[in-house]
Amino acid sequence: MKHKLRLAGTVVALAGIAGATGSAAAAPVIPKQTLIRRADAACTDFHKRARQVPEPKVDFTHLRARDLPAIAHYVGRLHPIMLRLDRRLHGLGRPDAGARTWKLILREFEGDMRLLDAQGTAARHGDLGATRRAIARSESPGGPGERGSKLAREFGLKACG
Repeated sequence: MKHKLRLAGTVVALAGIAGATGSAAAAPVIPKQTLIRRADAACTDFHKRARQVPEPKVDFTHLRARDLPAIAHYVGRLHPIMLRLDRRLHGLGRPDAGARTWKLILREFEGDMRLLDAQGTAARHGDLGATRRAIARSESPGGPGERGSKLAREFGLKACG
């Protein structure tokens, strides 16, 4: 059975890669539906760009040391695309309704993003065991990506959830 390298569960997860930019109190308040529309547009753009990065052709159920450079390269190519999304999402501001949920969504996905970063870091260092563990954690049921995706869908996001 083959597994795709998990992109962090859902796209909003990428918002946590560089941490929140600026303070939440300083972020402008905008209508929730406007935030949803803009976030989904940013995520759609991310999906388009991320699809242009070829996924590594590795069997994740039988991961070998020779697969690690491909994983590291893939995560490295996605990194600037993720940073762009991070800036866009954090630049949206706070919704006038559901601000706490929006904050929770971003926070949940930060954990999932850390797992993706751990995959890339471990692969770059040639650590097969750490790479396997990071991939297994990112695919575990009930992990940050799954929780964040559920929150995002409940919030009204489509392309990001």
